[in-house]
Amino acid sequence: MKTKICYFSTNDLLTPIPHLRLLGPSRIEDLELHLINNDDLLSEKAISGSQILIIDRDAPREYHSFKEIVRLANISEIPIVYDIDDYLLDLPINHPDREAFIYTQSLLPIFEALLLADYVTVSTEKLRETLKIFNRNIFVLPNFLDDTLWPFHLPIQRRSSKQITIGYMGGKSHKPDIEWITPVLENIQKSYSEVINFHFYGVQPPDKILANKNVTHTDVLTYNYKEFINNFHNLGVDLFIAPLIDNLFNQCKSPLKFFEYSALGVPAVFSDVEPYRNVIVDGKNGFLAKSQEDWVDKIRALIDNPDLRYHIAKNAQETVRSKFLMSENAHLWTETFNKFIQLGPQKNTNNNWLESIAAISLQLHEYHQYQKTTINEKEVLDNVLEDKGKLIEDQKGKLGQQERLIQSISEDLHNQEQKNQNLKKVISEQDASIRLLNENIKNIKSSNKSFSLRLLEMEGLVQSLKDELSKKDRELLSTNFQLKEKAQAISSLRNEIDSRNKEISGITIKLEDSGNVVNDLNSQIQKKNNELNNLQAKITELKNEILFYSLSKSWQLTRPLRKIMSLFKGRKDA
Repeated sequence: MKTKICYFSTNDLLTPIPHLRLLGPSRIEDLELHLINNDDLLSEKAISGSQILIIDRDAPREYHSFKEIVRLANISEIPIVYDIDDYLLDLPINHPDREAFIYTQSLLPIFEALLLADYVTVSTEKLRETLKIFNRNIFVLPNFLDDTLWPFHLPIQRRSSKQITIGYMGGKSHKPDIEWITPVLENIQKSYSEVINFHFYGVQPPDKILANKNVTHTDVLTYNYKEFINNFHNLGVDLFIAPLIDNLFNQCKSPLKFFEYSALGVPAVFSDVEPYRNVIVDGKNGFLAKSQEDWVDKIRALIDNPDLRYHIAKNAQETVRSKFLMSENAHLWTETFNKFIQLGPQKNTNNNWLESIAAISLQLHEYHQYQKTTINEKEVLDNVLEDKGKLIEDQKGKLGQQERLIQSISEDLHNQEQKNQNLKKVISEQDASIRLLNENIKNIKSSNKSFSLRLLEMEGLVQSLKDELSKKDRELLSTNFQLKEKAQAISSLRNEIDSRNKEISGITIKLEDSGNVVNDLNSQIQKKNNELNNLQAKITELKNEILFYSLSKSWQLTRPLRKIMSLFKGRKDA
C-alpha cells in the first residue's frame, strides 16, 4: 500500500529544494503525494485522505494557510512534519538574503513550525544538533545526488594541458564566500596568467577578478533543477573550487556541491568546514583548505599535476556512487515517514511557548500584511508617480521638440518673409517695368495706329498714283516709238512701286522700321513725281515743238501730229 503524503509548499516545485527534499525520493519510492501550494486547495477533504502532512521549510510565511493546514491535520489526527535544510533562524550578518530581508517575515512562523511539528526532518546532523532544543523529534534525511537526472562524466586522464579552467558554481547567496577567496584567486591569476582561465557560473565575481580577459561569467539561466543540470554539466572545467566561510549557517549545510562536482568527473578544493569535512578525505577524493595559504597551495597542486587531478576526481566519483546516490537511499524517506505514521501525532510539551509565539506571529503577520499592503500601495503610487514623471518628461521632451520645431518654423517663416519682401521688391520692380512696358506698348500701339492711318493714306496715294500711272500708261501706249523708252521707265516704276508695296506689307510686322521705310518710299515717290514732272515738262516741250512745227508747216502735213496731240487731250476727233 502506498504511503499517502500531503505536501504544503509555497516554493516552485521544479526548483532544487522541493526536488531534493521530497519530490525526487518520492518518485523513486513511488510515494503518493498530494500537493497544496495555494488557499484554493485547502480543505478538510483534501487532507483527510493523507497519512502525513509535510510542511516545506519557509511555507509558514503564508501564515493563515499554514495555520489552517495545521488545523486540518489536527482534525484528521495525522502527524505534522516540518522539513528544513538550512539554519534560517540565524543567517550571517553579511549574507545577501539577510541584507535583502528575504526570510525576515518567515522567521517567527518558522520558529512556530519547529515548536508545533510532531516531527522535524533536516538535511545534516549538525542542523539536527542545532535545532534539537526546539523539538525533541528531529530526524536526518540527508541530501543525495539524484542519479536519474545527473549524468556521470568519467574523469579524463591528461598527460599535460596547455590551458586549465578553474570553475565555480553557486548562487548569489555565495557572494561573501567568493569575496573571501578573492586574494587566493588573484595570487593564482598572477602566477598562472598564461595557462589558466576562470569560469564563474551563477554568482558574479568581484570586478577586479572579472576585469581579467581570462575570466568568464555565466548567469544562471533557469532555476528549474532539470534544466539547470542540462546546462551546467557541459561547463567544461578542469578543477572546481567550493569556498565557504566557517560559520554556523555554513556548518549546517549539506555537501551537495561535492556530489555535483564529482558527478562531472572533476576534482575540487573545498573549505575545511563541516559539510565537506564529513565526506572528503583530504588529498584522496578532494582537497580541504583552511587558510588562504592552504587554498593557494592546493589549487597549485591540482594545476601542476594532471595525474593528481585524475585520481582525486576518480576517487570522488567512487565516493558518490558508493554512498550518496538518491536511487540507493530514497528508501530512507519511506521508512522515516512510515515510522512517523506508526507513532502518530506527538504530545507537544511547548504549548505555553506556542501560544505566545502564535500570538506574536499573528500580530507580526498582520503587521507584515499591513506593511505589504502599504508598500504595494506605495509601489502603485510610486509607479503612478513614475509614470506621471515619465509622461511629464515625455511631454517635456515633446514640448522641447515642439519648441525647437516652432523655432525652426519661425526661422523658416522669417527667412520666407525676407524672401517675400525681396520677392515683393522684385515684383514691384517688375510691376514698374510692366507698367513702363504697357505704356511703351500703348505708345507703340498708338504709333502703329497713326502709322496705319498714314499707311492707309499712302496706300490710297499709291493707289491714286497707280491709277494715274495706269492712265498715263494708256496714254503712252498710243505714243510712237519715241515715247517707248519713257513707257519702259514707267513700267519699271510700276514694278518698283509693286516692290515697295510688298515692303509696306512687311512694315506691319516690323513696326519699328516702318517709319523709315515710309520715308524712303515717300522719297522714292517724290523722285518719281519729279521724274513724272520732268517727263511732263518734256512732253510740254515736245508739244511746243510740235506746235511750232505745225505752225511752220502746212495744215495737211501736220494732221497726223495734231491727231496725236488730240489723243493727249482726250479728244476723239481730229
